[in-house]
Amino acid sequence: MKTVNKFITALAVIAVLAALSCVPEAEITEPNYKEIFAEYNEQVGGAVVDRPTISGTLVIGAATPDQKELEISFPQDADVLRESNADIDAALKKFLSFHTYTDSLATAFNTLSVVSPEAIPYKFVKRGAGLNQQVITISFDTIPIAQIFVAKFNENYTCGNGHKVNLDFPNTKSKDAVYGDFYVEVFTTGGSPAPTVPYYGFEHPGPRNWSIYVSGLTGGTFSTPSPQDVLAGGASISFYGGTPAEKEAERKEILSAWVSKFELQKWDGTAWTKDAGGVFSYRDATTIPTGSGTFHLVYTPADKTAYRIAMNGTENLTTEKEYYGMKQKVAVSGSGLMGTASYYRDVVYGGAGFWYNDTSLDVQSSTPVISGYVNADYNGKNVVVALRFAPITVGGVDQYPKELPLETFNKNFKIVFSRSDQYVVGNLTSINDLVFVKVNKVTYGTSAYNPGNKDEIVLELDPSYQYRGGGTKYLLIAPGFKYSSDQIVFGNYDDNWNWELDGVKYWEAYTLPVNF
Repeated sequence: MKTVNKFITALAVIAVLAALSCVPEAEITEPNYKEIFAEYNEQVGGAVVDRPTISGTLVIGAATPDQKELEISFPQDADVLRESNADIDAALKKFLSFHTYTDSLATAFNTLSVVSPEAIPYKFVKRGAGLNQQVITISFDTIPIAQIFVAKFNENYTCGNGHKVNLDFPNTKSKDAVYGDFYVEVFTTGGSPAPTVPYYGFEHPGPRNWSIYVSGLTGGTFSTPSPQDVLAGGASISFYGGTPAEKEAERKEILSAWVSKFELQKWDGTAWTKDAGGVFSYRDATTIPTGSGTFHLVYTPADKTAYRIAMNGTENLTTEKEYYGMKQKVAVSGSGLMGTASYYRDVVYGGAGFWYNDTSLDVQSSTPVISGYVNADYNGKNVVVALRFAPITVGGVDQYPKELPLETFNKNFKIVFSRSDQYVVGNLTSINDLVFVKVNKVTYGTSAYNPGNKDEIVLELDPSYQYRGGGTKYLLIAPGFKYSSDQIVFGNYDDNWNWELDGVKYWEAYTLPVNF
């Protein structure tokens, strides 16, 4: 690191002297590049992601030398920077060439731009310091009569003592040339008449970042089981050139071959069972944006059952045919934790949805607790919490909480708070720091607001519980907590079907109107 610091200090001194002597630019002359980049020599593995950039616009029919120059900004660890000024011109030409190209994509399908084999001559001019990089200036004798042409960096361009660019890292080895060549467009101006811009731009060989996502299923309710026709997944596979019919036919050929990789699974209470039925199919792009396709699923859900979609055999998923110079890799993502597209998961899952029969159920989603009050002794212990419950009307009759034995009550009615004060209401699967407040005694009674109706439940908490004013308290209610009518059901079937507490599932969480 001392050498690098000396190098940086030297650059700073050169820049100051240049400013004082009115020299237009500081030029790095023969520093010891082998020593400067010694720390990079120790690097192993990995891929180069910081590629050179090109700045400047060339002028057709240039009148001054600077109108024929481009600046190429290289990362500090580019191996070409190790070369002396005398050798750098030859070193550049081992991996960098400039070419005009023609655009054949307007009429041809699955083709690349045609790059002229003749390279446009250039020569090294100078190099100078940039911010965390070095800038090499090159010059052309003649500017091509093209509004856009390309700089081609072939796989001989390396950094960090031989590391190659890998456009598909970490999905392929860097020795694969199709991932090691890359192109940068170069712009010109001037000329009369001005040259035309290729319609599609430069279409280079290499990966096209094609992908598939596996859909999450949405649950619901039913009175009679009926087939559900749902989206199972979608694909982002785009083609350039050719007719819409050609694009769609090719997309269909690719995706139809992967329909068999989809599978419907259902939760049996302890594990996901495979092959839960359902029919998967690929549908064409007549109802979706051009450039994508969709997979669909038809299945008939069963009562109190969760379903999800799995896509199998997705690791290193590759097309059978070549597109744009290679067999395209297709990354697959799902919902939730699998939301990031990957080439390395052999199975990808979509999110689950829960179904239940609601023929005789009136599931309550709003809080039943209207108000409450709290008492405690002077030490903040022996806490008593009184909760007033709203009436729920069934058949024109107001219904109130049904008296339950203490054991049954406690299995289906919990008072909790989050140790980190997380928001508890909703999906409970992500909350892992709940503190449960033990209830020692339950008394059903009548509040002063509703004489003659048992709308109040008084809870005597464990005597060791200490009153704490801060932090929100929550109420968890499972379907086993009853009102007078069995048609009234509490619980969260959509979110908490897979969250179990004391052998009980389908909990719903509510914010309590009192604190203690």
